[in-house]
Amino acid sequence: MGTRSSNSGAPPIGRPKQKSGKPSFKDRLKAVHQRVRSEAFRAANSDDPIIFHYTSPGGLIGILGQGQLWATNIWHFSDKSELLYAETIHEQVLDEIEAQYPPNSLQNRLAKTCRIEPRPWLPRSGPLSRGSGKKRTWLNEVLDRYVSCFSARDDLVHQWKEYACGGAGFAIGLNRQKLQKAIQPPRGTVPPTSVYLAKVRYSVEGQKRELRGIFDAFCAEISAASPPAQVDRCAGEIVKALALHASLFKHPTFEAENEWRIIIETLPGRSDISFRSSADKVIPYLTTVKQRSGRLPLASVTIGAAMDQGASARGIQSFLDAKGYRGVKISGTKVLPSLSA
Repeated sequence: MGTRSSNSGAPPIGRPKQKSGKPSFKDRLKAVHQRVRSEAFRAANSDDPIIFHYTSPGGLIGILGQGQLWATNIWHFSDKSELLYAETIHEQVLDEIEAQYPPNSLQNRLAKTCRIEPRPWLPRSGPLSRGSGKKRTWLNEVLDRYVSCFSARDDLVHQWKEYACGGAGFAIGLNRQKLQKAIQPPRGTVPPTSVYLAKVRYSVEGQKRELRGIFDAFCAEISAASPPAQVDRCAGEIVKALALHASLFKHPTFEAENEWRIIIETLPGRSDISFRSSADKVIPYLTTVKQRSGRLPLASVTIGAAMDQGASARGIQSFLDAKGYRGVKISGTKVLPSLSA
């Protein structure tokens, strides 16, 4: 056969040529990753048209004035237990796979490989650098995720207490579908950044099914005859996918929060990270994309019960008018958290 011409259907630039014309192993894993990622972040629940972000008066002025939301590095959440919870679910799924299949089976081999650091194909440094016998965990894969949290409800006592100054703050209501479009970074953004908006999962069985589906999807791309390097690479992609999905997992006891999350997934070492301080640490965060209009898809503002709601409503209306927000519903809540609870 002669050399393939430039118009003969050659693979796209950057994709390795395959003699058989089939996608490379790397491309097949990438396709699986994109598919399971799309499934994870499909906003399937149309019953939550408005989602609420609880904040202080200063937070409201900053968010609506700048037209941007802050997403906090996931390691700096006030409650670290949800990271450990997701790690536990991940480990349980791998335990169940190992118990289900014989020791020498492909599934068992792959599950075991998901627990250790991969080998030569990885870089020499980083959270998953080359090594031997070290545990490869979900927590290794969450170093560069930033999260902004919302609720489908504006009447949650705990949210008013913890995030809206004990009722002396606001719940900012945003149109979910418009927000999902507004937060997407422009094509070609450097460094590469993926931004998602999705609902948190609270069902343990549902969480396990989701992670098991990821494992099975990747496992289908290898065979018992696959070389160790391919098994390692497949395991690495599984752990990355599990980490992304598990960013949406919380214990069932938190189901009343009805939480949604913006998740920003990015490369380490970017120069545009901002920082804020708390009582005992410095907290890194990223901001969402600023729209040309400079405004977020604001639907409502709920005023906390500990505020002078009449005066606050007049002040908020003046602020919204000055910033170009129109048709926003302003109301007050009667939910007043007990500060001693």
